[in-house]
Amino acid sequence: MGGCCCCPGNREREHPALGSPLKKRSCTDIPCFIVFFLYWGGMIGILVFSLVFGRVSRLLNGFDDYGNTCGVINNHPEFNGEPYTNQDMTGRPYQFFMNIYNLAETYMICVKECPTRELKDMSEVYQYYNETGTRLCNYNIDPKDYKSQKECDLSFTNCFGPCPAFPVWQQGSLFSRCLPQDIIDNPLNAVGLFTNSTVLSTFTQFFSQYRFFNELAASFYTVRYDILYLMLIALGLALILVFMLRFVIKIVVWFIVIVTALVAIGGTAALWVTYYRLQVGLDPQLQHTVPLIRIMVDARTAFLVYSIVATVFTVILLLVILVMRKRLQLAVALFQEAGRVLEHSPLILIQPVWTYLFQLIILVGGIIMLILCAGITDPVAVEDMLRVDANGTHHIYQFIDRPFVPYFWWYIVIGVVWMVEFANAIQQLVVAGTVAEWYFTRDKKSLSCILCKATSRTVLYHLGSAAFGSFLITLVRIPRYILMKVNQKIKDGSNECAKFMLKCCICCLYCLEKCLRYINRNAYIVIAISSTNFCVARVKAFHTLLSNVLRVLAINTVGDFVLFLGKVLVMATNVIIAFFMFDVCILFYSLPIPLKFLFLA
Repeated sequence: MGGCCCCPGNREREHPALGSPLKKRSCTDIPCFIVFFLYWGGMIGILVFSLVFGRVSRLLNGFDDYGNTCGVINNHPEFNGEPYTNQDMTGRPYQFFMNIYNLAETYMICVKECPTRELKDMSEVYQYYNETGTRLCNYNIDPKDYKSQKECDLSFTNCFGPCPAFPVWQQGSLFSRCLPQDIIDNPLNAVGLFTNSTVLSTFTQFFSQYRFFNELAASFYTVRYDILYLMLIALGLALILVFMLRFVIKIVVWFIVIVTALVAIGGTAALWVTYYRLQVGLDPQLQHTVPLIRIMVDARTAFLVYSIVATVFTVILLLVILVMRKRLQLAVALFQEAGRVLEHSPLILIQPVWTYLFQLIILVGGIIMLILCAGITDPVAVEDMLRVDANGTHHIYQFIDRPFVPYFWWYIVIGVVWMVEFANAIQQLVVAGTVAEWYFTRDKKSLSCILCKATSRTVLYHLGSAAFGSFLITLVRIPRYILMKVNQKIKDGSNECAKFMLKCCICCLYCLEKCLRYINRNAYIVIAISSTNFCVARVKAFHTLLSNVLRVLAINTVGDFVLFLGKVLVMATNVIIAFFMFDVCILFYSLPIPLKFLFLA
């Protein structure tokens, strides 16, 4: 069976020429699969530990500053009988913030319901209590004394109750937290509502100084349905091109090349025409036809920039087409073979969809595990925050993570990245196995569900190789993410040498990751064909690539170029359609258009 996680010593079995994948296969890289299995056993252990020992209800229900969880009966012996602790909060299921304007330094209590209307002073708070029975002041304040209470100081340093800061906005419940209803209905309203918040001060100041982003968000909101329609058009065009590659490949390749050149020229001309229309003058009343947005940038300058960029791009594109025209016959032969594979296994086109869905599930699961780990806390009294009332002096409690929780977080993050890369490896092995079986089967009519067979072979024999290859990528991605985070932290620093070296390290890790991905992809092809271990497959793949470097370079260059032209064709066609869809209103959408079609490409 050979070695695992390192190159095996027994090479006699690996030495023969590559054979059919239909031969008797053997499991590859079993020790690597065992390590992968044990690692995920540890992930499950962390999940169980978080559910058993974590204070999950605090995350779901909210809590007050006395350590009580809202909506449940509290019983925590560690509070040592402190006033207002271990309360029955079953009748108070919502967390209420005394100072909604400054969530970083606010007093929190549990309430019966969130305020359903705006309250401007203590008399209205008292009236609201009489109507609903909801107490919005501290637990020790008798509702009869509400009118005599001093209003909360909005200096953001003294607003710790005993009553809320005014005005108290109309609020709704979001994850058992009372938040302004406007924010629940439209999260963008948070920018205007929290203008004075210390937590969001930098964020708000940035947006207030650069209303460009507000206009951009409004523009995207206005054309949201147009973007959806154009995405569907792009999907339809891409599927048409894929199926045309099977039947009229030679015509399609030249069609893509010629039409892409024409569309690029036409799109550039359309941009220059639009710029000319704006240059000679546009009806000033046009800006009043779209009341939702008001472009703050000079549209004429914007279209001049777009036109120049499109012109440069078109010239470069035409020159590249001229240079590579003789190598297009090689791309024709390659796409003919790919079209025959699609004929026998059309479901291979949706293989990436399942991979993305699986990765999405992994990411969501990882986020949930991180949230659950955040509930593994212990209550700690804040010594410099004491409250004095009729019941004496008592503490404000905060819940601090246990010392080992950060290690849990790192374990989960590594596991999630590893699993995402593992899904990519499985996809590449399945696609390689599908193509390999089609290629090595002489009687093509006998083929049936080759994608299913390739999937079963991958699951039964090659999970260890997928785990090994994906782990190598993980070893590079995690340090790169860490360095990128460090680079973000020190970007305003004065040590230019350190920032330069850090960026060099990030660049080197990025290049290494790209190289590993390319070699891994070819190693998976060898594994799918000859069922060798990962290290041997990498060596074979590397030697094969090295001995045919010019041929591989030509094939990859021409094939990728044709696919690139297909993408450009889809994108440019959408741009032209968008010009007709938006018609005269294009002035107001000049900014979202290029961003949108970069996304569609």
